[in-house]
Formats: sequence, C-alpha cells, structure tokens
Amino acid sequence: MAKQGLRSVVVKKYNHHASHGRLKKWEYKVTHVQGLHIRPAGLLVREAGKYQSRIVLEFRGQTADARDMMELLDLDVKCGQTVAVTVSGEDEEAACQGIQRVLEAGCAKVK
Repeated sequence: MAKQGLRSVVVKKYNHHASHGRLKKWEYKVTHVQGLHIRPAGLLVREAGKYQSRIVLEFRGQTADARDMMELLDLDVKCGQTVAVTVSGEDEEAACQGIQRVLEAGCAKVK
C-alpha cells in the first residue's frame, strides 16, 4: 500500500444535539481494503442527502458531515478502523437504516 503524504485538513466541529432529545449513535468497522475511499463516500453523500436528519461520522476526534464528500475523505479512515456514526432528526430511523445499508454495501470486504 502506498504511503500518503501529509496534508492540511480543516474539519468542522458539530454539536451533537438532537432535535426533541432524539439521537442514534453506533460504531461501524470499515472492512473494505481501501478504507472509506471515494466510491463509498460518494454513496454516503447521496444517501445522506435523502434525509432531513443530521448525519455525522466521527473518527479520532474529527467529525464529518455525511453530506460533504471532502469532509468524509479527510477523515482518512483505513481498513480495520472504526468510525462512530451519529444521526439525529425527524427521520432518524429511516436515515439510520439507509446509512447502515450503504456502509455495509459500499465499505464491505473486497477479496
């Protein structure tokens, strides 16, 4: 695997306050050999855009809005690493199901 150079990353911090006191949070271990790369990040952005809920991925103290491709890629999540996913909002149940489905399909292990 090629070693990546250093790069400057600007990551926004989000308050994880859920509307009406609701909040769903879980962890997902990335099993794809290329990690959270451009294809699954694109699928996440597309899926997140379907919902009103706020969807945030967190990795090593950095957060990324699931609607922002560059923020997702800047997390630089590799195979075997775990991200925390937080969903809050009016349609959080549907958003959770959709995001989980995309993570499983887009970040699945490739042989």
